[in-house]
Amino acid sequence: HPTLPIESVHSIVASEWYHPGLTHQAVWCEKDCGQQFRLARQLDANYDLIKKEVDDFWRHPDAAKELKGVGSHTTQFDRSLAGNGTWVDVRIWRGRAFNKHLCENHFRVICSIVEASPEIWTNPWSHVLLSVLTPGSWSPFHQGLTNGQLTYHFPVGLPAARGVPEL
Repeated sequence: HPTLPIESVHSIVASEWYHPGLTHQAVWCEKDCGQQFRLARQLDANYDLIKKEVDDFWRHPDAAKELKGVGSHTTQFDRSLAGNGTWVDVRIWRGRAFNKHLCENHFRVICSIVEASPEIWTNPWSHVLLSVLTPGSWSPFHQGLTNGQLTYHFPVGLPAARGVPEL
């Protein structure tokens, strides 16, 4: 509210980004993640449908209209994660709201998973993105800046050439 002193606003924002008593650490789950996280189980169970949605989207003219450089849909800090190449993304969910056009026309499965996941829609800072790193790009090792949410990287397509890709 405009009448609040800036210190109060900063403390409210900080309390949403950092929760005292919770450990701030990277959580790396590569195999059997669904045993630990319900959302990972839902993503894994719907992999084939999600992959079809994503593949169909890339062939549609809407894809080019929705793509933005990394950091456009998230914080400016994320631009530093773009590494040496091109990293673009499409915003499906942000600020407790869907991109209705994308949900209705391209990502019904992904959006239905978001609707069934209060850990996403109750978090004012959460976002769901479809990210693409172009060939030859890399992103440095990183983790989020808050202990108030988890970040899932759910690879739908990885390059097969030149060894094993890293995520």
